[in-house]
Amino acid sequence: MMRANFACFYFVHLLAISFACALGCGGDSFPLVPGTGKVTYRGNPVADAHVTFYPQSGPSAFGMTNAEGEFSLSTNGKSGAVAGDSVKVAVVAVEEVRKLEPSDQHPEGLIETKSKIPEKYGMISSTPLTVTVASSGENHFLLELTD
Repeated sequence: MMRANFACFYFVHLLAISFACALGCGGDSFPLVPGTGKVTYRGNPVADAHVTFYPQSGPSAFGMTNAEGEFSLSTNGKSGAVAGDSVKVAVVAVEEVRKLEPSDQHPEGLIETKSKIPEKYGMISSTPLTVTVASSGENHFLLELTD
């Protein structure tokens, strides 16, 4: 049941982000600065993770990690992130466990997933990750996740 709940959270999380951007939280009124980083868990890179930076004001920035755990941030399709202090960072990384057979309730079947990292990192309310995005200089973030 926990895996199904996390998959639902993951979907709702992405839906909420899309909805917020559709409402016009645009980056046009907020200057963007370049931002890159790397996500590791237990010293190993985390591939295919969704990384979201939530500033105290302005639109969120997003990145997707590659096989080496590296990401670049973008905001509403533009490269960069809004500068600010105490920027919360959420990381969601799931992997497919197995595909469930079709049923009456789900004729196309379901994919059962599990988190590759502790789930606390995937929610803004529980993530311990907070960074400062500088308005100038290098913004490269090493996000070292632990249990």
